[in-house]
Amino acid sequence: MLLYRLIKPYSTLGVKTFFRKIYFHNDHYIPKDKPVLITCNHPTAFLDPVIMACMLKDPIHFMVRGDVFKKPFFRRILQSLNMIPIFRFKEGYSNIKNNYVSMDYVSDLLSENQHVVIFAEGLCLQEKRLKPIQKGAARMAFSAIEKHGELDIHIVPASVNYTFKTQVRDVVKYDFVKPIRVADYLELYRDNANKAVKEITEEIERRMRQLIVHIDEKDDREVVDQVQELISNNINAPQFPIKDRDIVPLRYDRLVANTVNDMHEVAKNNLKSSATDYFVKLSKYGVTDYGVLHAERSNVFARLNIFLGFLPNLIGMVLGRPFWMYGKKVAKKKSKDIEYFSSLWFGVCFFSFLLFYIFWILAAIIVQKLFFTLFVVMIPYFCFFHISYQDYLHRIRQARTASSIPPAERQLLIEERARIIKMVIPS
Repeated sequence: MLLYRLIKPYSTLGVKTFFRKIYFHNDHYIPKDKPVLITCNHPTAFLDPVIMACMLKDPIHFMVRGDVFKKPFFRRILQSLNMIPIFRFKEGYSNIKNNYVSMDYVSDLLSENQHVVIFAEGLCLQEKRLKPIQKGAARMAFSAIEKHGELDIHIVPASVNYTFKTQVRDVVKYDFVKPIRVADYLELYRDNANKAVKEITEEIERRMRQLIVHIDEKDDREVVDQVQELISNNINAPQFPIKDRDIVPLRYDRLVANTVNDMHEVAKNNLKSSATDYFVKLSKYGVTDYGVLHAERSNVFARLNIFLGFLPNLIGMVLGRPFWMYGKKVAKKKSKDIEYFSSLWFGVCFFSFLLFYIFWILAAIIVQKLFFTLFVVMIPYFCFFHISYQDYLHRIRQARTASSIPPAERQLLIEERARIIKMVIPS
């Protein structure tokens, strides 16, 4: 727990650097001073629980695939970061037996009113779709009650929704919903344990389905992403604060996905054709949708901001860019699946920079000069500024490129994108 608390401020700055925007909604549904199981989907291998741990005030424990606990050194570190191993069948029956130890540990945590996160789908898959919910959460809840008496356990369904597939400088949206009180199912459990577990599991799935951006057909993913991009550029949310509680963007994401799911095939094909034609035109002009819609952002004020931010950006680039690029290189080389790419990038960048920063801290302790110490304190913020500055610069470049298109042609593109949005959201 001590390492968890020590590393949390640094990791919070890390995820706020790695992600452009983190929407965090309705976490008030997580009860205080109650035993809580948070059930969530799992699009990435490592980042989902890290972001949640950084954004929530109270500490959480979370279930992690057991094979990463094999080496004693890493096992001790992971356990001190509140991680609990859970083993899968493909890792061997001998390891499956270790799950009983983990389940027993979760029971003890719940008896102490701790919060435990379970990735309820039972697998990590980068899709905008809710997979079948496993029975583990319900079983853990009843197991804790059998061991410690009638604990007032609450199961809080949650969702994490990423905008893009790689999740680097992405927008991520978390949401929580009203908890399920396990005590309401105790009488049923005493009469028919299997039925009680089944009913809670079905209720978890029903509530998570309301939260997640769910696309029924894989072939519809591209058009949903395209329309969501158009709407996101319409909203044009400010970069700060990075942690944001505005629910509107996520509601639009769900609305787009649900509308496409319910579309008649003819209407859906028309939407796909229109969206494809629009993005082909953007490619032909060498512009982006953001640039077309916000060409006016390339102005004197933007150039002034770029000038004023150049020096801190340069400092951050020199100090942090090598670690950012090293993380990307390792992720490209080592990650076979998209679910692991961003997690590896973040993890390698995070820990390599941490070692580098510890060196600077030790230097500050030895030198004992106020100016040098202040500089060392500011190093992570210079690196954060560099990444944010690059985002800002990229958007201004998009606007500048789009502003070179003849106004009449840009207006036609704006009208075309409006028609596409209207096909999904009529009013």
